[in-house]
Amino acid sequence: MKKMKKISDVDIVLLWVDSKDPKWQELYEQYSPESVTTANHICRFRSWDNLQYIFRGIEEFMPWVRKVHFVTQGHLPEWLNVLDDKLSVLTHQDIFKNHTHLPTFNSNAIEVNFNNIPDLAEKFILFNDDFFVLKPLKEDRFFRDDLPVDFLVQSFERRGVLYNTLKPKNTLSAKAINNNIDYLNNNYNKRNLPSAKFYSPEYNTFSRVLNIIYNFTTSNIPWLKLNHVPQPHLKSTLDDLWDSHFDLLDATSSHKFRVESDTTQYLFRYINLLTGNFYPKEYKDYISREINETNDMSRLLTELDDISLLSVSDTENLGHTDFDEVKNIFNHFLSSLLPKKSSFEK
Repeated sequence: MKKMKKISDVDIVLLWVDSKDPKWQELYEQYSPESVTTANHICRFRSWDNLQYIFRGIEEFMPWVRKVHFVTQGHLPEWLNVLDDKLSVLTHQDIFKNHTHLPTFNSNAIEVNFNNIPDLAEKFILFNDDFFVLKPLKEDRFFRDDLPVDFLVQSFERRGVLYNTLKPKNTLSAKAINNNIDYLNNNYNKRNLPSAKFYSPEYNTFSRVLNIIYNFTTSNIPWLKLNHVPQPHLKSTLDDLWDSHFDLLDATSSHKFRVESDTTQYLFRYINLLTGNFYPKEYKDYISREINETNDMSRLLTELDDISLLSVSDTENLGHTDFDEVKNIFNHFLSSLLPKKSSFEK
């Protein structure tokens, strides 16, 4: 008798943009600022045409997931099986309570509204459309004792004239994350946390040393290390923050493109960290890589032997011809790894 797969009460939320949709392109041109910035550069929306492999990886390597909530502006891939029992298809209209905030091209705005997803589990994992699962993963990779598996590791500040000069392309993202950091320092005291959250043996040695340094030298959180990988969240954290700081989240929700005053989904993660609502563990089973040229992709594919989670994105440095070549190389790899259609496909 075939053994039944255990289904947990953990959901996945997956964001997707179809940049080839003519209606989306029309709206984008209508609302996009005239100047090209990192907030609206078209490289943020170029299609890799490999969404199906995200679904295949979830089904093959994370079969315990209860449901995938697929959030788009309204467009859907032709191959998507919308009747699949484990799939919930949602538009921005379904999750934004204030429809005057729409249309939006700002992932920060979409993510602060996730708690409005109907039937969303208390425990959910946020996926972007550049996240791929390459090997089997258990639920306890993301949640243990009903808490997100995460790490609280401090680092140097990413702000000020020097940082912005050295890392100009990071400025917009860093400022939004610093808004999260400022919120933490204004509302929480890291010294109230038990030492085990800072010095867990499940962290690597360097991470523990960083926490020793920053706990000794400052009472504030200067910065929190983060990884661009699927992020476990608690729905109740979003609910509570909307109740206590409505104006903060509503402002981000209203921004059609990313701006310096945004908060990000990492704020929800940070609140869980500073309230101790997480299981401390640091993993090294992932790679997050920006592709600037064709050779970057070729090198990346030689580094995946011990990697379970992969994030791949292109930059404005990658021209259209090189992008097409990189896309073909990567999608051939994914097709070889996951050749069988998932139940999410027709």
